Parts: sequence; C-alpha cells; structure tokens
Amino acid sequence: MELIREYVFFLTLFLSAFCDVFKRRIPNVILFTGAVLYAAAGGREALKAENIFGAILVTAALFPLFRFRMAGAGDIKLIAFVFFKSGLNEGIKLCLTALFAAGIWALIKLISSGCALKRFRYFFAYLNCCIKGAYPGPYYLPERDGREVTLPFALFIFAALIINII
Repeated sequence: MELIREYVFFLTLFLSAFCDVFKRRIPNVILFTGAVLYAAAGGREALKAENIFGAILVTAALFPLFRFRMAGAGDIKLIAFVFFKSGLNEGIKLCLTALFAAGIWALIKLISSGCALKRFRYFFAYLNCCIKGAYPGPYYLPERDGREVTLPFALFIFAALIINII
C-alpha cells in the first residue's frame, strides 16, 4: 500500500505541474482526487493527525499570500497536499527546496527580461504600503502585470520531489 500511496502522490504532483505549466491553473479535481486516493490507499495510517495539522497550519499561514494575490489558490492547496502526505518535517524540506529553485529561476527570468529593477521597486513600494497599514490592492493583476512575471510553482514542487527522490 505504501508504494501505491507514493505513486498517487507522484502522479498528483505531476498532473498539477503539467496543468500549471500549460494552463496556469491547478484544477481542484486533481488535488481532491489525489488526496482521496492517497487516504484510501493508506487507510488510518495515511490520516495521521500531525499531517492533517500540518496541512491546516500551512493553509492558514499561506492564506495571506492568496489574499494579496501573491500566490494562487491552487499552489496553496498543492502545498497543503504535500504537508498532508509528508508531515511537517518532510513537507518543509520539500517546499523549501521548491522555493529555493523557484527563487533562482525567478531571478534569472527577471534579469534576462530586463525588468528586475522595476519588479523589485514595485515589491518594496507594495511592502511599504502594507507596513503603513494601507491596502494597496492585489499584488498581481494579469491585466497590469502580464503573464511573464508568473511562475508555475507546481512545477518546482514536482522538481523538488524528483530532487529529493534522487
């Protein structure tokens, strides 16, 4: 049963990454089906309280990123799924690996496109407004910012899984 759960986890992350790369969305059906199949394959063993707590904790902690449109809801649900499967320690390790890889890729992308200085200025101005207590509106708006400033974070979570397997 453990092998089946690992395959379900791998396939869920793969499908999420595929959809995120090509559609820039992670369909709920993929994550819901992955979570249900994972839980069904593991029975009570798959429903550890610490893993469920980790998923709830990370969802609550990352909700402000969704609220300010700095991360998509699918990304946050995918991270919660990772914590649901892996627990706090492994979930943190996997997500930090993904975050590090995504950060490097984002920096390369910003520098190569020539908009790094503009995006850093925007980020610090946005942060300054938030510190002062003002709500500057959503951080990312496709109409204003375009699609080139976004990253398919699910791809980096999948890559982190591959790196951690190796």
